[in-house]
Amino acid sequence: MRACLFRRGVTVIEVLVAAAIFVVISGGIYTVLSSTRQVAGMSQAKDEAKAMAETVLKHLQQDIAISRAEVDKNPGGDGKPKATPSFSSGGGEIRMMIPKPGITAKMKDDYEEVVYTLSGKQLYRDDGVTGNKRLLSSHVSKCEAFLLNDSQVEVEVEVEIFAPGSDTPVKHSQRVLVTIREAVVYDVDKRWLSSDEMTAY
Repeated sequence: MRACLFRRGVTVIEVLVAAAIFVVISGGIYTVLSSTRQVAGMSQAKDEAKAMAETVLKHLQQDIAISRAEVDKNPGGDGKPKATPSFSSGGGEIRMMIPKPGITAKMKDDYEEVVYTLSGKQLYRDDGVTGNKRLLSSHVSKCEAFLLNDSQVEVEVEVEIFAPGSDTPVKHSQRVLVTIREAVVYDVDKRWLSSDEMTAY
C-alpha cells in the first residue's frame, strides 16, 4: 500500500514539474513570437513610410521642375541672365505656376497655380483647375521646400507611421534637390536646352 502511494506521489510531482516546464517553454515561445511580430511590424512600417515619402517627393519634384521662371536675358550689371521663379513657400503652403496640360507655348496665360498644403499630417495638392484639393498622404509630419537660388529648390519630407501595437511612430525623412528647368535654359547650365534653344543660345 505504501509503495503504491509513493508511486502515485512521484507521478503527481512529475506532472507538476512537466507542467511547470511547459509553462516556461510556452512563455518563452510567446515572447519570441511577439518580438518577431513587433520587428516585422516595425520593418513594414519603415517600408511604408519610405514609399510614402518617395511618392510625395515625386509629385513635388515633377511640379517644381516644370514650374514657371521668368528669365530676363539682359538684366544689366554683370550681363548674366536673371531668373525669377514662380515658386514660393511659407505658412504651411508651397506654391508655384506650372504649364496647363497640353500647352507648350508657355505664355503667362498658359500656366496654372499649384498649391501644396500641409494641414496637421494631411498633405493636399490643389491643381488650380478643379478647385478640389487632392489628398496625397495623411501621414506627413513635415513638408518643407526652400529656394536655394534662382534655379534650385531643396525639398524635405518626413512621414510618420505607427506599427501595429506600437505607441511610437516610425519616421522616415528624405531630402531632394530640384532644378527649375526654365531658370537654367538661358544660363550657362545647358542640361535642359532643346536643340532649337541650343541654336538660339
